[in-house]
Amino acid sequence: MEPDAPPATLRGPVESTTSTLRSNSGVASSRGSKSRYSTHSSGRRMSFFGRTGEVDVLHDAGVCQSFELTVMEEESSHGNITSLRSVLAEGFSLRGITRSGLAVVLYGFIVIVATVAIAFSVTEFDGHEINPGLVMGAAQTFLTNSIVIVTFHGVHSFQRHPNPLLYYRAVMDLLLSLRFLLDPLWIHWGFYDPNEPKSCRYLSSATEFLFIAADAWFFMLALDLMLSLNNPFGSVKHNRRRYIIGVYSFAVVLSVLMASFGSNRLYGFAEGKFCWTRAKRYEKPYNPQSNSFFQFNVSTWLSFFVWMVIFYLFAFYVLLSGLKRLRHGISKTMETRKGMLRDGALSIISWAVYWTITFSLYAISFNANAKPQELRHSPLFKLYCYIVAGRGIVTYFLWFMINPAEKVIPYWLQFSQASIDINVSAQLNTSLQQDLLEYTVKGMTRAIEEADLEHKLPTRRTTVGTQGSVDDPSTDLRLTIHNNTAPPNADLSPMLKAKRQTKLSHVKFTSYRPSTFAALRGHFNVTTEDFVKSFEEATKPSISEGASGAFLFFSKDMRFIVKSMVKAEARFLIKIAPEYVEYLKTEESSVLTRFYGCFRITLYGNDFYFVVMENLFAASGQEIHHRYDIKGSWVNRSYQNPREGTKVKCRYCSMQFYYTSTVSKQQLCPNMAGPHEPNVVLKDDDLRTRLRIGDVAGQSLFRQLQADSQFLCSLGIMDYSLLIGVVDVEYKVDVAAASSANGANANSSLRVCDTITGPGYYCLGIIDILQTWNFDKKLERFMKIWFKRSDPDGISAIEPETYQKRFEQKCRQIIMFADVDPEASDVVASHHPRDGQNAYQIMALFASNQALKPIPMMGSSPMLFKTRSESRQVDVAMTPRHDPDAEPVWL
Repeated sequence: MEPDAPPATLRGPVESTTSTLRSNSGVASSRGSKSRYSTHSSGRRMSFFGRTGEVDVLHDAGVCQSFELTVMEEESSHGNITSLRSVLAEGFSLRGITRSGLAVVLYGFIVIVATVAIAFSVTEFDGHEINPGLVMGAAQTFLTNSIVIVTFHGVHSFQRHPNPLLYYRAVMDLLLSLRFLLDPLWIHWGFYDPNEPKSCRYLSSATEFLFIAADAWFFMLALDLMLSLNNPFGSVKHNRRRYIIGVYSFAVVLSVLMASFGSNRLYGFAEGKFCWTRAKRYEKPYNPQSNSFFQFNVSTWLSFFVWMVIFYLFAFYVLLSGLKRLRHGISKTMETRKGMLRDGALSIISWAVYWTITFSLYAISFNANAKPQELRHSPLFKLYCYIVAGRGIVTYFLWFMINPAEKVIPYWLQFSQASIDINVSAQLNTSLQQDLLEYTVKGMTRAIEEADLEHKLPTRRTTVGTQGSVDDPSTDLRLTIHNNTAPPNADLSPMLKAKRQTKLSHVKFTSYRPSTFAALRGHFNVTTEDFVKSFEEATKPSISEGASGAFLFFSKDMRFIVKSMVKAEARFLIKIAPEYVEYLKTEESSVLTRFYGCFRITLYGNDFYFVVMENLFAASGQEIHHRYDIKGSWVNRSYQNPREGTKVKCRYCSMQFYYTSTVSKQQLCPNMAGPHEPNVVLKDDDLRTRLRIGDVAGQSLFRQLQADSQFLCSLGIMDYSLLIGVVDVEYKVDVAAASSANGANANSSLRVCDTITGPGYYCLGIIDILQTWNFDKKLERFMKIWFKRSDPDGISAIEPETYQKRFEQKCRQIIMFADVDPEASDVVASHHPRDGQNAYQIMALFASNQALKPIPMMGSSPMLFKTRSESRQVDVAMTPRHDPDAEPVWL
C-alpha cells in the first residue's frame, strides 16, 4: 500500500462547472479517459476483498492519521450522573403529585382492591370450578391496560419513542387477559377438558405465544436502549419493524414447539390448572416424589424460565453499561440522558421486582403433597395466580411514571401536525446525536487544518462549543466554532468555578488520505478558513429510514454536506482516492461528487465513518424547485409521496405545508390549479421534458457525463445517479401594450399571458458513486428477478458495464442537442425497451428542430420556441419587442 504522499504542486483556483450550466467548456475525450483508468481499476476489482496477509486500508498507517480529540465536559456538581439511585431519586417527591397523578393512583388502587376481593369470594362459574385468581387477575390487567392503550392513541406526545414498545407489551398483556377471562367459556364451549391435560394442546400453544411475546417486548426495550447507546443515528422506524418481526417470529416458534411434541409433550396443565406448560401435579398417576420444588421441570424451563433469565440478565447488563456510558457527554444533553436512563431503569427494576414477588409467592405456596383441589383454595396460591394474570398493573403504573398523567386532558386528541416528526424520534438518540456532531465538527476541522498546514494553506486554530437547546428536537442543532483565546473558566466567578466540574474525555479521530484530499481542496480553491467558517454552525442531522441509519447534515452556508458511510464504502473510497482525485484534477468539467475528506470517529464503542462533500445545489444560490434522481432504470422509478403529516415545501410556490392524502384537507397552491405538491425527489419516470441548454452546451454536457460514467465503470462502480436540480424563472409580459395594440378588433377568444414560467437553470451532478457490484447487489438482483419478477433489464442492480451503457443512453435521451457524433451511434441505437423510435428517428427529429423559428410574442423576453416540425407565421397586431435588459423573476 503506497503512502498518502502530498502532491508536488497544488493547482490554483479554477472555475467550477459542476453546479450550474451557464457557459460551455470543453471536455477531454471519454474514450481516452476510459483507457487511462481501466488498467488500475481492473487490478482493484480483483483485489477488492484483499489478499491473505494484506493490511486493511482502514488501519493502514500509510493512508491515515489518528489523534486523540480532547473534549471538555463542564457539568454542575448537582447535575451529573453519579449513581443509579441518584437518577431514580432526582425529581421524585410525593409533594409534587398532581390531581391527575392522584387519579391514576386511585383508579389503579380501586381496581386492585375490587378484583382481589372478588377473587377470594368466587370459586364457580355456571357450575364449573374456575381459578378465581387467574380470572380476576386477568380482569385487573384488562381494566388497567385498556387505559394504557387508549391514552397511547389519544395523546400524541405519548407516542414518542420508546413508548410504542411498552404499548406493544400492553397489547399482548391485554390479549393474555382475555384468554384467562374467557377460560370458563373455553370449558363451557368444550375447547378443552379440565380433567384431560392432553386436550390443552392448542390453547397451551396460544398461551405460550402471548406470554413470550409480552415478555419479549420487555427484552426489546432493553435492546433498544443498548442500540441507542451504540448508534444514536439508527433509524427508529426501521428498528421498530425489526423488533416486531423478531418478537412475533420468536413467539411463534416457541408456541409451535410446545404443540409439536408427542409423548414427551411440553403442554398440559400448569400450576393453577390452566392450559400452558406441563406441571407434573396434574399427570396420572401422580408421584409427589417427582414433583419436589427443586425437581427440574423440562416443560416449564424450556418454555419460559430460561428465556426470562436471559431477558432479565441482559436488561441489567444494559442498565449498568448505560449508567457508565451516559455519565459522559456534553453538559447540555445531561438532562435528556438522565431522563432516558431513569425511564429505562424504572422499566427494568419494576419488572424485576414483579417477577421476584411472583416467584417468591410460588415458592412459599408450593406443596408437593397438596392435591389440586386443596391447592386451589389456598390463599397464597390464589394470590400467586392473581399476580401471574394481573401483570398489567405494572405496565399501567410504569406508563404513567414515564408519561405525565396531567397531559391527558389538555392534550386529548390534539394531534399537532408540527409534532409528528418529534414524536417518532428517540430523545436519547437526539441527545447522543448532539454529542457526536460536536465531536465530529471539532475533529474534522482540526484534521483539515493539520492537513492543509502541510500545503501552506490559510488556517486558524479553533475549538468547538454548542449553542441552542435540545429540549425541543424540532429546532436546528447548532454547533458553533469559537476562537481559542481564553480558558473555559476564565470569565467565571470563584463561586461558580467551585460548582463546576471539568472533565476531559478523549475521542479517537482518524483522517484518511489527508494529503490527497487536501490537494483536491486546494485545486478547487477551498481554503481552510472558508471550510472552518462554513462549519461555524451546522444543521440538525437528517436520519434515513434504512437499515444503516445513515445521517447527514449541512454546514451553515449549505456549501458542504457531512454524510455517514458504511465501512465498505469508506474502505472503497480510500482505495480509489488517488485515481479519483487525479481524474477530477484532469477533467475540469467533471460533474462527479467532490469529496473533500474522509474520516472516522470512535465513540460510544462504535466506529462512525463519514465523508465531507460539496453540496451540488449550493452554487445556484436559488431555491431548487424540481429535483430529479436519474439512473436510467425504469422499475419502480417514480416518486413516492411523503408520509402523512410530514412538513414539506411545495415545488410550485415554495410554501411549507403538511402533506395529507385526504382531498378535503389539502391546501390549494396559489401558483397551480390544484393543491400543493410536495417538493420530493422525482425519478426517471417523472421527467417528461428534455434539458434545453443549446446544442454546444448539450453536447458538451453529454460528453462529460459519458466520460464520468465510463470512469466509474472502470472502477467497478454502479447504481450511481444523475441528480438534476431545476430552477424555475418567471418573465413578465407587457399585457398593456398588447391590449392597446389589438384595440376593438381584438379577437374575443384571444387572451395574452401576463407571465411566462419555465426552467431557467439546471444544476447537475453524479452522486452515490461508492456502490460497487458486490454480493449484496447481486443478491438484490436475484431477489428482484426471481421473487418479485421484475424486468431484469430495468432494475438498478445490474453489472457496471451494462449500467454505464444504460445510464449513458438515458442521458442522451434527456439532453436535447443536435449534430450527434457518428461514433456514438452505438449508444443511442440500443434504445429504451419502451421507446418506440430508433436512433435514426431521434436524430431526424433533432435535425428538423434546427429549422424552428421563434414565435413572436407581445411583450418582453424571452422568446418562445415552437414544438412542431415546420415553421408557420403567427399574425400579431404589432411588431414584437425583445428587451435584452429584462431580468427573470425568481420564484
